[in-house]
Amino acid sequence: MDLVLFCHPSFLSSQSMPRFARMLKTSYEARGHRVELWSPRSKVSKRIPRGRFSKWAGYIDQYILFPIWARKATRRVSSNTLFVFCDQALGPWVPLVKDRPHVVHVHDLLALRSALGDIPENPTSVTAAFTSAIFAADFSRAATLFQYQTKHARTCIGSVVSALRYPKSSTTE
Repeated sequence: MDLVLFCHPSFLSSQSMPRFARMLKTSYEARGHRVELWSPRSKVSKRIPRGRFSKWAGYIDQYILFPIWARKATRRVSSNTLFVFCDQALGPWVPLVKDRPHVVHVHDLLALRSALGDIPENPTSVTAAFTSAIFAADFSRAATLFQYQTKHARTCIGSVVSALRYPKSSTTE
């Protein structure tokens, strides 16, 4: 089987998500699958010095340039390719493969639940609530969601899925 893993861009300086993507890639390849990693490249953000505008340059790379590239690349891969989103925060890219087989790994929904107002002791900014709503709307379109945590996490995903009126999910421990 051919797999494409959508991953966070390397210019975000995250450690855990790239490690998770590499773990998935290694595991899938050990089972005989062909795997490609897709993530935004630093085109605009590498030209902007670290500071106030570098975040916005990263957004251009992630939400304007990468989708253009990914749409073209999607046409070049086999029709039976499975697209795997390594994190629910990559939800804005789900519509790129909405008509293709795809799954979304869900790691932590506490921030999303906070943004939805489910956890009043953890208030979020207006910007965080807005971006969380966009991510949730996009990842809620996914065919399958995978949650890898405890019973408490199942409760979290249940309330978020209910809030989004989204009936499809897969939960594993």
